[in-house]
Amino acid sequence: MQTVTPEWLKAIDALKDVPLDQLQWLIDNSSHYIVPDGAYLVEVGKPIEGTFIVVNGKFRLFFMQQNGIKEITTIETKAITGYLPFSRGIIANSTTIALRDSQVMRFARERADELIRTHFELTQALVHVMSSRVRDFTALVQQNEI
Repeated sequence: MQTVTPEWLKAIDALKDVPLDQLQWLIDNSSHYIVPDGAYLVEVGKPIEGTFIVVNGKFRLFFMQQNGIKEITTIETKAITGYLPFSRGIIANSTTIALRDSQVMRFARERADELIRTHFELTQALVHVMSSRVRDFTALVQQNEI
């Protein structure tokens, strides 16, 4: 498994302005593991367990529709996904599956209040990720309605 350092996290555009000590706290308070090829990271109808950072690998994010799978996007190395601070999403409305063995770092949703209280810049960066995700998803929905 690849070692995740604060410097590695700073290479993620969304986290580039977060102080190193806050990134180290995130690393120390996250679980690090491999999601095997074909396994679910998040499954529709189940609780979203936390914030995921893809250390390396690739995932497909999709919905099931009457006529099959509707792919939303692929998620690759250095992507941030899952639950984000102040998000109302607790139960997944889509599925995320590994397209190959993939290493992730998961920050548990139950720790979000502590994150918000003690790490302003990290919280701010993750809220920005959430805002961007909402904007991108809204644009995708609008494109598919045309």
